[in-house]
Amino acid sequence: MDTFSGWAPPLMWGPWVEVDHLFGTSTYKISFKTQSNAKSSFQAEIEYWNGQWQTDSVSIPGSGEHSFTAGNCVCSVRVRMKSHSLGQTVRIERNTH
Repeated sequence: MDTFSGWAPPLMWGPWVEVDHLFGTSTYKISFKTQSNAKSSFQAEIEYWNGQWQTDSVSIPGSGEHSFTAGNCVCSVRVRMKSHSLGQTVRIERNTH
């Protein structure tokens, strides 16, 4: 498991956070958990290659996870987030299966 920190600003997308550099195929579980004292739900986008560039959009109520398989590439897996109200610092955990 690898851990990253990301920023979910209010009502706009934050910066991309690269969570892996891939050579080949891999299955991932990405977990999100807000670290802010004033909690807010947020949206996460996960971008990866699966025969074409694919972006999964996931609503997170404060913590949650998303699983997917990235396919046969030399590429990066990255995520970005936006808060539905208050800005949030988000802990991102990447598990590879």
